[in-house]
Amino acid sequence: MKYCEKCKVNVPNPKQRCPLCQGMLTGGDGSETETFPNIPTIYKQFSLYFRLMILGSVAAAIISVMVNMLLPNSGWWSLFVVGGLVCMWIPLWTAIRKRSNISKNILYQVVVLSLLICGWDWFTGWHRWSVNFAIPALCISAMLGIAIVGKVMHLNAEDYIIYLLIDIIFGLIPFIFVVTGLSSVKWLCLASVAVSVLGLTSVFLFSEASVWQELKKRFHL
Repeated sequence: MKYCEKCKVNVPNPKQRCPLCQGMLTGGDGSETETFPNIPTIYKQFSLYFRLMILGSVAAAIISVMVNMLLPNSGWWSLFVVGGLVCMWIPLWTAIRKRSNISKNILYQVVVLSLLICGWDWFTGWHRWSVNFAIPALCISAMLGIAIVGKVMHLNAEDYIIYLLIDIIFGLIPFIFVVTGLSSVKWLCLASVAVSVLGLTSVFLFSEASVWQELKKRFHL
């Protein structure tokens, strides 16, 4: 049996590092057996499915580029196909990585999708549909989504409150679009700001203790 000098515990495990502090273990005669269950990751569980998806995406990209090169007068539409495939995989990869925490997943999706939306708007000539409609609607949907998930799944406030708070603050960004004149359609941006202010007020009125407790824990205050 191996021993961790830092944690002062015996570890019946053939691995070299402590499962608590990740420090190096000492001792042991090499006869230990694995005590922790081998839980396959989602990549291993659905490896064939992901491989087929990757193969299909690569094939679609290659075929579109080849057809586009054979028909040069049709414009560079293959760039939209390749870009669409990339934009499909980035949110999917984010969703898989953050699947254990739905609230965090929603927050990450807001950031990722906002960047992708702005990129598409800029790439297609900057018609401002991203700042006029897409990003404000995304912020509103995310705030409502996190709040609904927390209530429906009966999560403890500390499990989702910090992500809701960050998303509420993120929902105030459309106000910058209005002030700077970046947005030409202001009503949805102002709606996002209104929902953010209402959400921020509700959080501090009904969950103030949970907010401060979570902030102290995360920032070691």
